[in-house]
Amino acid sequence: MRVITTLLALVFFMTISCLAYALADKPGFKDPELFTRMPGYAGTDYKIKEFDKFDFIVSKGKDNRKRIEGKYYWLNYQLDPQSGRSVSNLQVIRNFQNAATKQGGKVIFDDGGSGMFYHTTIMIPQKGSETWVQVRAVADKRFELVIVEKQAMEQEVVANPMLDSIKQTGKVTLYINFDTNKATIKPDSLKTVDEIVEMMNADTSLKIAIEGHTDNVGNAAANQKLSEARAKSVMDAVAAKGINKARMTAKGFGMSQPIADNTTEEGKAKNRRVELVRQ
Repeated sequence: MRVITTLLALVFFMTISCLAYALADKPGFKDPELFTRMPGYAGTDYKIKEFDKFDFIVSKGKDNRKRIEGKYYWLNYQLDPQSGRSVSNLQVIRNFQNAATKQGGKVIFDDGGSGMFYHTTIMIPQKGSETWVQVRAVADKRFELVIVEKQAMEQEVVANPMLDSIKQTGKVTLYINFDTNKATIKPDSLKTVDEIVEMMNADTSLKIAIEGHTDNVGNAAANQKLSEARAKSVMDAVAAKGINKARMTAKGFGMSQPIADNTTEEGKAKNRRVELVRQ
């Protein structure tokens, strides 16, 4: 009888111990819209940032990373011991690669797996932009996802720093979002227009040139015309808020004055800008 009691106690202890190791999602954890999770895994940690950068591995050797900026997600998944599964790093990587390619994605890099780790980098086109994904499988028990939805930073410069920059350096560079190949200011950049107005009201003696610039996509004549139209669009928007047009001029320089390398997407994004120059 004592032996049976001891065995029952042991079974009970082992059952409780196993249950104690069952994993649950961290509060607030959500799977990304692009992918379902691997069955048997719990989402144990995550970070989400409105705007950040990540250097994705794109090749072997030196200078092998590509920096992508945009909305940032880091997600950690742990295999639940209660699942009874035995999942290899390769199985995790291939699942995500196959799921991405079915959505039109492209595997940019696959390191083939080495020891405890296996990395892959994937790019998925997304309505005029791109979503970049790194999958990092670790020791057949967990994997991490880094996802960056590529996008320009929402302009958040306020009036005083803008005015300080103009006073100290003579200009300020803004990244105002326009409709593609048009001079229509997108709603998410109207806040920047308001900040220009605040700056002009803060210093009523200030006069500025609003200068439009483009990247090198398309022909020079079209880019020149577009940059002029965008500069004028900003001037008109500021004037509509009560600033006298006599304090402003609008100029366009097209693709003639790049400040970054037009052979990269990051460089092109920096070249598509509006500069306010003190007169």
